[in-house]
Amino acid sequence: MAKLWDLPPELHQNIVRRLSKSSRLSLSVTDRYFHKLIGRVELNKAETWELRMRQEQSDPDRYSRACSKCFRFLQFYHFSRNQASAKTKPERRLCLDCFAKTSASKTRIKWFFGDIEQCQYCYRLVADDNRQWPDARGTLRNHPCVLYKQQLIGEEKEPFVSFYRVWLDRLEAKMKPRTLLCFRKAQFGLPVEPLSATLARLETSELCKFNQDGGPP
Repeated sequence: MAKLWDLPPELHQNIVRRLSKSSRLSLSVTDRYFHKLIGRVELNKAETWELRMRQEQSDPDRYSRACSKCFRFLQFYHFSRNQASAKTKPERRLCLDCFAKTSASKTRIKWFFGDIEQCQYCYRLVADDNRQWPDARGTLRNHPCVLYKQQLIGEEKEPFVSFYRVWLDRLEAKMKPRTLLCFRKAQFGLPVEPLSATLARLETSELCKFNQDGGPP
């Protein structure tokens, strides 16, 4: 049976013309030949969302999800537990960045790596890092980013969720694909240790040696 790549260029062009925009975009990223043949493909919002839904449906482990506002297809740790859940309708799902921009401030947001608080002043999301909340009074009670900066003085750490998400992206690039999926499936959270300690331990483990030399250790 002839494969797609074995067909003559004239048939390739005929096939491409019959494809939808989202299908053309998917085909264009398979290799350099089809990328050059198809060229740039611009999708409107409806077509982009259709593509994201197809990507979600091809991922039964729900490792990555689509944000209904920014249309990005992101790993599960860029969403809260509730937003990444199958119970949340795709058209209502928001990544943490878009979730933080909604009007009302949130407290005790369930994340895959602990709870999250949102500062009522700067609206940034703060990871509690499994620390005990101090008995704050006045405005500091609603200003967790200040509280955590006070706690972390001299420790060279950032309290913001964005810091940990970048760290997780860096870890994922070093690990075997979908290694972090174990955190998505965990039902009882992380061990009783700071999140920064968990990620630092992972970064120095054998798991992160997968891509350093182009393959497994």
